[in-house]
Amino acid sequence: FTPTLTLELRDTPGGKAPREVRITVEPGPITQVSNVQIGFTGPIAEDPASESQRDAIRTGWALRAGQPFNQQAWDNAKAAALRNLTARRYPTGSILTSRAEIDADRSEAKLSATYASGPAFRFGPLVVNGNQRYPADNVRRLARVPTGADYDQQQLLDAQQRLASSGYFDSVFLTIDTQSDPRAAPVIAQL
Repeated sequence: FTPTLTLELRDTPGGKAPREVRITVEPGPITQVSNVQIGFTGPIAEDPASESQRDAIRTGWALRAGQPFNQQAWDNAKAAALRNLTARRYPTGSILTSRAEIDADRSEAKLSATYASGPAFRFGPLVVNGNQRYPADNVRRLARVPTGADYDQQQLLDAQQRLASSGYFDSVFLTIDTQSDPRAAPVIAQL
C-alpha cells in the first residue's frame, strides 16, 4: 500500500524511439493483519447450542493476525466462514458487513466481518418431484432424510448420494425449501 515509484527518462540515440521511459516500483513493506473481529447476528448469536459452530467459524478463519494481507486471502477467508455458517442449521446465512481498515503508514490491516445467520432450519418432510416410475415412499426410504433434525448440508448431500447411487434415477437434486417454515422446511427431491 506504500510503493515508491522512480521514473527515468533517457535519450536513446539511434533507437526506435528518441527516448526511453523506465519506471521502477519498490512495493514497500507488506501489510500485515493486526486484528480480526468476527461477529454474528440473529439466532446464532444468542443460541447456546450454536456456540460450537461460532467457535468453529472463528478458529477456522484463514486470515489471522500476523499474516500478510491481500485481497484474495481476505475474500477467501470471508467465503470459507460463510460456507461454514450455511453448512449447519443456517442455510440462509449471509455476510452482513465486512471491512478491511488499512493503515498504510503502519502497514497494518484491521479486519472485521459480521455474519447474519437467519433462522435455524430443521428438516421437514421429503417432497418428491419428477418421479414417474417408483412410489414416493420408496424414494423416502432410500433417501433417509432425518425429518425433524437440524439442517446439515452433509446429511442432505448424503441423502442425495444414496438416491443417485441407487441406479433408479437418471439425475437427483435435493434442496431445502428456505421459503417455508424453518422449523419443518420441506426437502425437495427433484428426480
